[in-house]
Amino acid sequence: CEALLLRLDDPDRYIRYRSVKALNRMREQNPDLPPLRPAIIARIFTETREFYEALVTCQSLAESAGGGSAALLRKSLRERMDQNLELIFRLLGLHYPMRDIYSAFSALRGTRPARRTAAIEFLDSLLRQDLRAVILPLLEEPSTARLVEIAMRNFDLPPRRREEALGVILEQNDEWLMACALHEEPNPQIVGIGIAIGIDRRRRLRPRYRCRQRSQQLIDAFRHPTAQCPRRTRMPAPTWQPFLPGR
Repeated sequence: CEALLLRLDDPDRYIRYRSVKALNRMREQNPDLPPLRPAIIARIFTETREFYEALVTCQSLAESAGGGSAALLRKSLRERMDQNLELIFRLLGLHYPMRDIYSAFSALRGTRPARRTAAIEFLDSLLRQDLRAVILPLLEEPSTARLVEIAMRNFDLPPRRREEALGVILEQNDEWLMACALHEEPNPQIVGIGIAIGIDRRRRLRPRYRCRQRSQQLIDAFRHPTAQCPRRTRMPAPTWQPFLPGR
């Protein structure tokens, strides 16, 4: 459990996702485990901030005339926001009763307005005040401009110019978003800088990919205690599966 908790702050999004899934499974199988509240609450706020940052970046790019490449970048940012939201709820399932959180998440992702409204009311009564202030607007606020204001007030994330938004993406540890940003950017000088950043990052983070492989082996060993971890395994491509209790 402690090893998985340490992975919650890993820069690799996929490692974080698999670690939270393993903790969900552990909590489902051992409901009497002591609470993990300090580390979990901190990670909930971090994932929520990343959601707002992606939203502000996406909004900053919304007016840019970048054609299909800009649309691809915005689509990728929205996918990252969906992934952040799932991680937020998986983490909430480690802090609150998992079945209740799963039911609320399912209702929010469904198409029945009455169930969605009931889920929001349930979360409003369940979440502590500081979590309510940043999570509920993501679920019920229809105005993107209003969400950008909330991001600025709670996380100091002001609106950015297009060039600044692209720069934020280039600084993140997300190679797919970085590729989309470079495809969007017509300035060859900025493209060259981005490529140099990517090469330097890959050189510095090479040990992290080996660590990611080892993390996968540890998760597999937890899932199948009688199986022996191979010394070398090929990591599967990152996939995001539906949020199901115990999975």
